[in-house]
Parts: sequence; C-alpha cells; structure tokens
Amino acid sequence: MTLKQIAEAVGVAQSTCSRILNRDPSLVISDEKRRKVIETAEALNYVTRRARRKTDTDLTVEARMPVRSQPIILSHFLSSSEELSRPYFIGIRQGIEARSELYRTQLNRTNSADVLGTLSNSSHITGVICVGDHPRSLLEKLVERDVPVVLADPTELIPNVDYVDVDIESATWDICDWLAERGILRPAILGITPSEKSTGRGRRYRGYLRWMKEHGRFDEALVKPANMQGADLTSFVHEVFSDPSKGGETRADGLIVNTDHQAGQAYRALSELGLRIPDDVAVVGFNDGPVAQLVEPNLTSIALDPVLIGETAVDLLMERLSGRETTKHVSIGYKIIGRNSTPVPPS
Repeated sequence: MTLKQIAEAVGVAQSTCSRILNRDPSLVISDEKRRKVIETAEALNYVTRRARRKTDTDLTVEARMPVRSQPIILSHFLSSSEELSRPYFIGIRQGIEARSELYRTQLNRTNSADVLGTLSNSSHITGVICVGDHPRSLLEKLVERDVPVVLADPTELIPNVDYVDVDIESATWDICDWLAERGILRPAILGITPSEKSTGRGRRYRGYLRWMKEHGRFDEALVKPANMQGADLTSFVHEVFSDPSKGGETRADGLIVNTDHQAGQAYRALSELGLRIPDDVAVVGFNDGPVAQLVEPNLTSIALDPVLIGETAVDLLMERLSGRETTKHVSIGYKIIGRNSTPVPPS
C-alpha cells in the first residue's frame, strides 16, 4: 500500500497524508481527517519511511548473511483478521517481513496451531520465528525438530532459545515511578488476569506489584485483566474512581491501560463520573500508537518499537544459521512520552 493510495482513499493531498503519519506538529487539520488517515493507514498495514528506517543500507545484513539462504517460518499467535486490531503485532510482522526480504529469504507465514504441520510438510525450512503467545509445550516440540527457533515478544521462555522483547516489567515500574513524581500514588492498572500472574504474561503485573508493594500502596482491587473491554472496562472504572464532590472517596488517582486503544473508552467512563483528565485522574497507555494523539487530552504513553523487534528476530535467526551457538537475549528499549493526560511534576 502506497502513501498515494491512502491519500486518495481518504481524500486529502499526499503531502498532507505524509505529514499526519509522520506526526508533524505544525499541521493544521481537522481531527476527523487526521483520524481517517491514521485508521486507513493502520488497516492497510502502511509503514512510514521513518519506521522502515532505510534498512536497505544496513551493512549488518551482509555480516549475518548465511552461506545458503533457505525458507524460514513466521509463526504468529494471531490470525490475519485478529492482527488488524493489534497495531503492535502488525509492526513486529512488518519488521520480520522487511528484514527477511533484505536477506533474500523466503518467509512462510503460518499460525501457532499449524506451525508443527507446516514444518513437517517441508524439508527445506531452516528456522522458525515465533511471534507472541506460543505455549511452552509447543515451543519445546519445535526445538525437538532440530531447527533454530527465535522468539519475538514471547510470553513463555525456554532454555537455550534466542529471544527479543521489551522489558515490560521495568517499563511498568518506571511508569509508576514517573507518575509518583507527579503526585499520582494509587494508579489502577489493566495488566493481568489472575491465572497469568506466574507466567511470562504477567510482566506488567510484576512491575506494578514490585513498585506498589515497595512503597506500601498495593491494593489487589486496583488490578484487572489486560484485555478488559466494553461494559466490563466501564464498570471497573466506575468501581475504582468516584466523584469526590458527590461525597465519594476516590480509591485510585490514576489508570494505566494495556493499550492506547483502551484509553478512549476509559476517558468516556471517567467523563461519566464527572472526573477531569488529568486534574482528577491521570491516564497512561502502552505502545504510543497514533490513537494517543487523537484522544483528548492527548495520551501519555510508553513508546515501544515493534518494527525493531521484528527486524532483530530475523537478525538473530540469521546469526544462528551462520554458525552462532551461544544463546542470545535482546531487550529493546522504551520511552515514556509525556502528554496532557498526566499532570506536570511540581516545581
């Protein structure tokens, strides 16, 4: 999908489309037009030139290029339709696809339910990249097939397998610290389901738990499932926030949502209670996607780099195919992008 096609679909100039997707702060345009451009680009999997980071000039590709380039498998835990609503994982896949093309490697996409069958039906597959939530038992079976396996943003880890991810536990700790500097000491969080507290999926919970317990502020009632949506999310917001002017006591003074997309619904639920953002409640998201600048007030968010995660996963696999034997774990950095949904720190 090209920039020109997106511009034509929405009915704006190509230059305007480019400025919106590259977050030009000087551009004056209606919120409706901005939203349409961003949503069209996300739905059609468009990646800006900046996001592609001009990897065609990356000399590290030559250093990692295996002697013989043979097909590899991209095993995704989401179907194509499910992925459309998860921009973060779209970015990881696009990073894998772009990097594989640079290595002139054929990429065979499948999903976690079919990956063993795909591997069995081809004698030419030389490696597997698993994106996201693959059960430990499945990963162990893949390793038994004696092909290199790399995990991209995994929920489960197994010994002697390369992986690349973001240290979400540290990111959540840091956001709690960052909020505390601004006077927010009792943030609620959408970060975990009860059955996941001891698994790789509990990274947000562990970071939040460590900070809150260390500072004597932990309250189990302030933790809810990361995938909470619809009426459940609204009910949770109503449960932990109340309007002090009506005689209620606010149990929480902030909210950390699992994704930026959940922020819009949280905003509406808080508005129903007569609470102002950030004066009464601070809100923080994860991923720093385009939605963060569409909601009002603009959302403070933790910026992740899913494209780089995908690119690094391919690099790790190419290193394995070129002879590296030592296991490598790579942690991609993150950054807190402060916006108007959180208060400024006191002077």
